Order: sequence, then structure tokens, then C-alpha cells
Amino acid sequence: MKNIATTLTALFLALGTTTSAQPGSLDDTFGNDGKVTTDLGTPSDRGNSVAIQPDGRIVVAGYTTIGTNSDFALARYNTDGTLDNSFSTDGKVTTDFGTAHSDIGMSVTIQSDGKIVVAGYVYYGTYSEFALARYNTDGTPDSSFGFVGRVTTNFGTGSAVGLSVAIQPDGNIVVAGSSGGDFALARYTTDGTLDNTFSTDGKVTTDFGAGNDTGWSVAIQPDGRIVVVGSAVIGTTYDLALARYTTDGSLDNSFGVDGKVTTVIGTGTDRGTSVTIQPDGKIVVAGESNNGTDDDFALARYITDGSLDNSFGVNGKVTTAIGTGNDRGTSVTIQPDGKIVVAGESNNGTDDDFALARYTTDGSLDNSFGVNGKETTAFGTGDDIGQSIAIQPDGSIVVAGGANNGTDSDFAVARYNTDGTLDNSFSGDGKMTTDFGTDDYGRSVAIQPDGKVVVAGYSNNGLYSDLSLARYNTDGTLDNTFSGDGKVTTDVGPYSDFGYSVAIQPDGRIIVAGGYSYRTRHPPPPPPTPPPPNPFAVARFNTDGTLDNSFSVDGKVTTDIGSGEFGQSVAIQPDGKIVVAGYVGYGTNSEFAVVRYNMDGTLDNSFSDDGIVTTDFGTGDDYGYSVAIQPDAKIVVSGKANGDFALARYNTDGTLDNSFGVEGKVTTDFGAVYADYDEGWSVAIQPDGKIVVAGYAYGTFAVARYNTDGTLDNSFGVEGKVTTDFGTGDDRGYSVAIQPDGKIVVAGYAYGTFAVARYNTDGTLDNSFGVNGKVTTAFGTGNDRGYSVAIQSDGKIVVAGSSDSGGYSEFAVARYLSDLNVGVIEFSLNNNAPLIYPNPIDAHATLEYTLQNDETISIHLLDMQGRTVQTLIERQVQPAGEHRMSIDLPESLPSGTYLLAISSPKGKVTVQVVK
Repeated sequence: MKNIATTLTALFLALGTTTSAQPGSLDDTFGNDGKVTTDLGTPSDRGNSVAIQPDGRIVVAGYTTIGTNSDFALARYNTDGTLDNSFSTDGKVTTDFGTAHSDIGMSVTIQSDGKIVVAGYVYYGTYSEFALARYNTDGTPDSSFGFVGRVTTNFGTGSAVGLSVAIQPDGNIVVAGSSGGDFALARYTTDGTLDNTFSTDGKVTTDFGAGNDTGWSVAIQPDGRIVVVGSAVIGTTYDLALARYTTDGSLDNSFGVDGKVTTVIGTGTDRGTSVTIQPDGKIVVAGESNNGTDDDFALARYITDGSLDNSFGVNGKVTTAIGTGNDRGTSVTIQPDGKIVVAGESNNGTDDDFALARYTTDGSLDNSFGVNGKETTAFGTGDDIGQSIAIQPDGSIVVAGGANNGTDSDFAVARYNTDGTLDNSFSGDGKMTTDFGTDDYGRSVAIQPDGKVVVAGYSNNGLYSDLSLARYNTDGTLDNTFSGDGKVTTDVGPYSDFGYSVAIQPDGRIIVAGGYSYRTRHPPPPPPTPPPPNPFAVARFNTDGTLDNSFSVDGKVTTDIGSGEFGQSVAIQPDGKIVVAGYVGYGTNSEFAVVRYNMDGTLDNSFSDDGIVTTDFGTGDDYGYSVAIQPDAKIVVSGKANGDFALARYNTDGTLDNSFGVEGKVTTDFGAVYADYDEGWSVAIQPDGKIVVAGYAYGTFAVARYNTDGTLDNSFGVEGKVTTDFGTGDDRGYSVAIQPDGKIVVAGYAYGTFAVARYNTDGTLDNSFGVNGKVTTAFGTGNDRGYSVAIQSDGKIVVAGSSDSGGYSEFAVARYLSDLNVGVIEFSLNNNAPLIYPNPIDAHATLEYTLQNDETISIHLLDMQGRTVQTLIERQVQPAGEHRMSIDLPESLPSGTYLLAISSPKGKVTVQVVK
């Protein structure tokens, strides 16, 4: 199947209302009458490939033309066809591999951890290379892959063009295309390097004859063998061509002749453009075939040895005329019932339309679909080209490509019901065009003495971001005595402003630190990419939310240090002076940066003469992320240096404290497994003076404890270090707090949910908290991030961050009880999370949840592919209030991780359970 992958991560797909319709009609619940188009802001945008996430969101990859060059382009849509604003703030991402050349995205797939891989090529004007990009689930480049998320590969002879990508079960990435007129194949490891176990250098080329051979699509068999289909010149015409490779990259001699097969279908050019593997191992190829007059859809099915399957069509082959002109099949997929669906384009005599055909298992057209098994869809007045197809878990069919509106081209997506009608719940008509273009991110939390909760962060105003604050009452409602509605936004600089840290003065005034950026919408790229100039920014607010004009005249201060600084953390000294830590860029490297301000906002000249200190740890980039003040007023800053945890301690005058580590500095490596991926994001001081730093090490929570002299505390964990894995996916600790009893609480996120871990004083997980010391909390659609933790005076734990809510990000706050062994959420801003205990479950459990209003409720247990494995309640009307029910898991249910989903017409909430 071309460009399609199914990921095995947790999902919940909201069920919409369905009506009976002729199969093949557009799904009216999608977009506008089942269709969506997306303008990326340039004259020519084209979607070439589509993939469905486990949560039902739709990812389309292609390219957007900017002037004379093109960039990779991605768009992500919600299940209703609207752009997903949790993905790069406006649902759209473009990636430039360099200046003065064209970057063409051709194929997209989703990894099991949710990361998105796009393959294509970079054209340099005289030659081209394979190109790969990997993105995090929020659309940012994955810096652990290649160079800042990008990889290019030169095959050495002629131009190389990547056209299709697939992910192996072990995570290795296979890209197929052509190089020098031959089939070309490359395999990459999970970090983007070429896999030298594959044909010694990670690359393979295959020649079918004297003419040009192009591999258009790749699929991985369950046994790991790799099938590539395309076209090859045999004699004077192009024939459909297949090659099968063993896992080491050699041709599979059990397939065809020397691992290769060519097939003549029509009287002219035959081209295979997409391949998929049936559950029985048969290979289905779709493409186009010329009948002497024009092109038709073409299908061929092969048995496992490469011979044609004579039970399919006529001698294993099928051709289908859709319209009056050229019809070209570009992508194929198999439904769960075995029916075969092909998408492409069909000429109506004037221009091209999206085209679909569905076939039964014997190759005959399925007359229950569309009109006699065929369906076409026009988006506008120009050519509409269907390039890629995917099947949703509910059976809906999604086709992506490009649509010309008479002036330029846009991304185009259509969703069809299982009968072929357009899904009008998607963007109004089942079709969408997407313009790449408001989100709120909570980054830090502090508790006032009266128990009110203050969260700082930033909010997009449509073009730029502003520093933002929210204050909550102890019951979680917004505090209307704070700026009238509990919320404040403040414009600090001329462009985008970002609040990253908040602290409460003894008099109740609120300090927020961060920075502002000379770019729109997004904060500067995270390390290790040095950001552009971004002065430190500090704002102070009165207790009612107004700016404090006694602080630098207007309540705001900015401090320019170098060429790429950003304030990350703020702390208040006992004398009232304000310390902000972060980093600054000098040339090609970054350094720790610390700034101290007097109470009126002026720079404190008793601190390193000018109020500013920078610290270099050596070669590479150094980033300060968190600051804490010791009882003796010494200042401790944590972060990372050259891929390791880093700590610096300063005397009160700003000089490095030489009694700490080596010349005031310490770095900690978490080992070869985590090499170069250790980041200390938060620091806290214990009452005994020991220093605790939390962060992450290559996708796991990481905590280190140091003695007062900077040496690792060997009474903590293993040689002073602890790592904690929450499961599959990326786990990141961002904040640490010390309880009065000495237990250590670390908050962050794990595979798209808030994550909290509590440790005993010796570094072992505290099994009285949550499940084996860990708690995860989902707010909504699977993109929730906890960034900051604070302990209330009553011991309750408050975590703040952001949550995707209906395509936008919102401030999110969760509060946990500290004396229950289930890590219960007491309140949240988006919904009340259910409580299930015990968890893990043996056979029986209790579910508790609270409804704010009367609701119609459904409760399902889902597997990690989003499939219902048990229905507990189906559309039951329940009154407002607390509810409790017993759950008995089926004896036949395998051990593993599941999702319990509670849904109503107003929304849904899920909680992870383990059997």
C-alpha cells in the first residue's frame, strides 16, 4: 500500500452520526460536503501522500512552492476535516532542506511512537538526492533524527529520487525510488543513519534492463522481505515491474526470476505506482495501463513467488476505465473485508478529478460502491489529482492529493463513507484546502500562600504570541478577582513574547520571566538549534493582575545579552532581588546566562559588575533551564552542556563557586544508552542542602542528586542517578519539587499525557503513589504536556502545562492528592478524569467519575489500536454527580495496556489501564 502506515499507539476515535447512503458517496460529516482544500500560502501546493493516526487525525504530506523553489509541506487535520492547530499552531508545517533548491515530499508514514516520517527528494538544479524528514507529534522537527530532523542521501551515480517510505517493525526506515535509471532502495536506522547491515552501505540499486527503471512504491512483508513496484523499460515500452529483497538487501531469488518480475498489461505503457500486501501474503499492485488510446486504472495480483494470481481478474490482471480520458491509479489499500480500493485521477474531458474504484476479492468491480464500483470527485474548476489513500478504523476512506482552483493548487483531501459517499462531517463537504496559520501554552506554576494557583505561559493572538497568566481558585475555577476573568495577556516586545517561569514575591506580586522573539507564531527552536536574538523578558504583576508600574516604569523589562538568548527560569532571593537564568548564543555556540535584577527592575551591578553572567562549559552548546537559590544565597542553575546534565553554582557576587564541582561546574552523563541526550530541566534544593536535578535522558525521566560539593550522591539511585520509563514513546521530565517529607516529585509528559513520578528519598519509586510510583493523565486528544509542578501547603501536587482541546492548545492544570495510592485527579480545566483502581487490574476493578451535568454516556475498553474490546455502557443517560461502577475484564483478554474511554456527545476522556 503506497504511503500508508498504521501506528500502534493509543487512540480514541469519536463516533459520529451516520446515515444510510449509496456506497461511494462523499462523507458529508467531513469538511464541506466531504471535501477539504488547504492553501499553504503559495501559488502551488500539492499533497502527495496521506496517513491516518491512531486517534483518527489525518496527516497529508507533499510540497509547497515558494518562488522558484519548493519545500516539504505537511498538514494535519482533525477528524472533522478542520486543520489541527495543535500541530505547529495552525495545522501546517513546511521544511526547507536548504536555499536555492526544491524539496519535494512524496510519501508519509507514522511511526509506532507517533512521530511522522516524510520521504522525497531534494533537487539541486543539476542532480537530486533522497530526502527524509522526521517530525515530533506536535510538528516540530525531531532533532534526534539526522541533522535537526533531516537526512539526505546521495547514491553516487546520477540523480536519486525518493518516492515511497515504509517503517519496519524494528523501527528501521525503508525508502524506495530511483537512481541513475534503476530501482533504488535505502534503509535507515532509527536515528537517520544509513543501515550498514543492508547491502553493506545501506543502499541498493536494481537494473531491469537497458532503459529507465523507477521504483514507485515499497511495502514490507510480515517476514521482513521488502517489495518494491514501479516500471521498467522492456524493449521499447514501459512494463509494470516488481522486485523483492531479503532483509539484508539482496534480491530474493525465490521471487520471479532472480528476484524480479515484469508484467505486460496493455498495448502501451504500463506502470505500477502502489503496492500493498494482503493478509494471505498475496501482493496487490495498482497503477495505469495504456490501451492504445488512453490510460486506464490497472491492477495486478501476485502470489508469494511472484507469479500472477489467476483467481484475480483475467490471468491476474484488471483494467478499469473511469472517465472519457486518461485514468491513472496512484494508490491502493485493502479493506478489512478484503475488498481492494484504488485512488487516482480521471479526466472528464476538460480536466482531471479525484477517482476511486473498489473491487471485490476476485477483481470484479464492487457495484455496492459509488456508481458501478467507481466514484469521481471534483473540487473546483481545475485539475484535481488523487495521490494517496488510507482507510480509517471506522471504514471511512480518505484520499489526499492536489486541487487546482483555476489560479493555483492547494492540498486536497476527500473522505468517503464506506459506500463511497463524501463525508460531510469533514470540513462541511468532505473536502478541504488548508492554509498554514491560536494556541495557549502553560509553562510554569506557582502556589500563592492563600492556595490560589498561578500559571504562566504564552498565548497566540493570531500572528504573534503574548505572555499570559491565569489564576485559579482552590477549586480550580478561574479567579475573577484577577483581571476580571482570571486571565491576563501582556505584550512585552515588538513580536512574539513567551512566559516560561513564574514566581510569587512575599508581598503577593507575581514575577514572570521568559523572552521575546523576532519571529511569528512559534517560540525559538528548542536546543540544539541556536535561536535568533531573543532578549530576556521579565514582567511583574500586582495581585489584581495589573502590571506593576513600580517595576521599570511599565512593569516590564527586557535585557539583551548576545545574539540568541532566552530566559527560562526565575527565582526570588530573600532580599527581594530577582534572578533569571537561561542561555545566550555567541556565534555558533550557546552558554549559560544568569541575570539579576533589583526590586525595581534595574540590573543589579553588584552581580558581576553589570548584572549579567555567562558560563561556558567547553565545546558545544550549553543551555541553562532552571534556577534555585540556596539558603546561603548561592545560586544554582541546571541545564545541559554538550548533551549531558549540567550544573553551575554561583556566589552572591556572580562569580563561580570553586567549592562546587570543578571551578563551579558539574556535568553528568547518564551512560552510553543515553549518550548526548541528557537534559537537566529543573533544579530544587533539599533542606539538607543536597541538590536534585530532573529532566530526561533519551526519552526517559531522569533524576540526579548531588551533595553540596557537586559530587553525585551515591545514596540515591545508582551512583546518584535514576531513570524512569513510562512505557513506549517519549517520556520527558520537565519539573521537580521536594515534598516536606523529602519525597521527590517529577512532572512532565509521557506519550502525549501528563506524567508524574514520585520517588522515595533513596531514589526508588514510591509505590504508594499512583501505579508503582507513576501517574499519567490524559486531558483530551493525546497531546498533553506537563511542564511545571508545585506542592501545596496541604501536600497536594499541582501540575501545569498545556492540552490539545479541539485542535487548539489550552492551559491545563491537574491537582493530585498525595495521600492516596491512586494518584487521583481532583480537578482539571478541561474535564474530570476518571479514577480506576486497582491499576494494574487483575480481573476486577472499580471505576469512579463525576459528571457536571446530566449526560448520555458510553464507556468502552479499547486496545492500543483503538478497537473496542469491551463495551461497558452504551448511550446511557446518567444524572450529574458522582458515579461508581464495577468492571470485570474478560478472562480471554490478553495481558497488556488498554484505554478506558468515557464519551458523551460533548466530548470524551480516556485513562490508561494495565491488565
